[in-house]
Amino acid sequence: MLRMIQTNFPMKWFLAIKKHVRPLILWMLLLLQIATIGNAQQIPPQSNPPRLVNDYAGVLNDADENLLEQKLVQFNDSTSTQIAIVLIRSTGEYPVDDYAIALFRDWKIGQKNKDNGVLILAAMEDRRMTIITGYGVEGALPDAICKRIIELTLKPAFKSQQYYNGLDAAVTEIMQRTKRRICF
Repeated sequence: MLRMIQTNFPMKWFLAIKKHVRPLILWMLLLLQIATIGNAQQIPPQSNPPRLVNDYAGVLNDADENLLEQKLVQFNDSTSTQIAIVLIRSTGEYPVDDYAIALFRDWKIGQKNKDNGVLILAAMEDRRMTIITGYGVEGALPDAICKRIIELTLKPAFKSQQYYNGLDAAVTEIMQRTKRRICF
């Protein structure tokens, strides 16, 4: 009889715990999923109709934004290489490169079959910026060139609050480099 009590006790204990723990585990998983969704990167939705210049930080005036937009649309139409500019306030807790890659993929920048998109992203409050390229333009814009455009063109202009001038110069250099790549 003593032996039966010893072997039955763990089984009864296990069944009682299982009955109470299963709902607890399900609630914990639900809360974990809600927390994960709440902390997901907040990628802004693409404007409708889609634009190539998106200033969510409000640093460009309308005239400058329209000039950049016209320049990028004309380049996209003549070469099929798509350059997008996104200015945001902050990436939150995410590194600027991770945020930019997620935005690049979410917005599907560039042509799908050519993967020839370029994204210039600047997080104004974070004072961070990056240039992300699709595989189709990596030959013309390797990481070292993108870093040089950021360091020598964008950062000095942004420090002096000449946002349009910096973006225009960076876009011009990107266009020249990708045009040369297309011509050969």
